[in-house]
Amino acid sequence: MKTKRPIFFAIFFLVSGIAIFLFAKPKAEDMKHAEFSDDKPAPEFTLKDVNGKTVSLSDYRGKIVVLNFWATWCGPCRKEIPDFIELQNTYGKDGLQFIGIALDQEGVEKVKPFNDKYKISYPILIGNNDIADKYGGMNAIPVTFLIDRKGLIRAHYIGMRQKADLESMALALMREK
Repeated sequence: MKTKRPIFFAIFFLVSGIAIFLFAKPKAEDMKHAEFSDDKPAPEFTLKDVNGKTVSLSDYRGKIVVLNFWATWCGPCRKEIPDFIELQNTYGKDGLQFIGIALDQEGVEKVKPFNDKYKISYPILIGNNDIADKYGGMNAIPVTFLIDRKGLIRAHYIGMRQKADLESMALALMREK
């Protein structure tokens, strides 16, 4: 009789663990698309781009800014860059501005060759822990912020977003006066 008790408890804890995992686990959809629109001012920053030019967020006041934190080693980051290039080329003349902040530890030595190879058509800045902390810390990348013409954060998401969804959000902000 005593040997059945440890087996019972082992099975009980296994089943309980599985139930907790299945029912308490956040949905992948919730994790990828965490958004808010509390209209907080986007934290100001000044960073160097891959060519050593100093760039500030305030340089783009009056534009819709898509601020993307990424790294060259990040698969989802690499996958969304062609969409960003296409959207920048299509809507840049209408006031849409993408800005990439690369968080590679190797810095410009790693990021500049990547930028040149993929012919990225928007500014790529070299990030650091300070800028990541200003934007709430980066527990995962890519992380993207949509900033309106007044410099307010209007949306934020973690992970990739489909090109059509990002385009729709950006166009909605562009229509605002």
